[in-house]
Amino acid sequence: MGMDLVSLGLAGFAGAAAMWILHRSWPRALPLWLVPFGAALALIAALISSDYGWSARTAAALPEGVVVADRAATPAPHRPWAYFVPVTTRLVAIDVGGRREHQVRPSVYLADLYVFERWRAPERTEVMVDCVEGRRALPGSDTPAWREVDRADPLLSTLCQRL
Repeated sequence: MGMDLVSLGLAGFAGAAAMWILHRSWPRALPLWLVPFGAALALIAALISSDYGWSARTAAALPEGVVVADRAATPAPHRPWAYFVPVTTRLVAIDVGGRREHQVRPSVYLADLYVFERWRAPERTEVMVDCVEGRRALPGSDTPAWREVDRADPLLSTLCQRL
């Protein structure tokens, strides 16, 4: 978040400076209100660019063996452009390279699951998937609560297709 604030500040300064230079160098004086307008325009452009680039930057920074299984886009009133072109605000990644086979049931796999959300710290948990019966659960108790899921479930398909 700190780097976003720095980049937004620099973008605003650059936009204002560009308009100030145009104002001073134009043969007929341009209106001075273009300076804050240029800053605001540069801030909005930098914010939109940062929003749309977040998921790609986050996915590119994942270590080898960790793949993005699901993406979610959430429009918000403070981001009106997201109603037209959705902005990815949540990534779910699975450590496929570190997948472990269950000791008792060979069709069940355990893997680390990472949830990345814009403006939040990443969360890590484990997930169990049963590739044969098409279900998944969160381990942690002696009897995990299995949940039947569709074969197109992103977690199930990501872990089971790479076998």
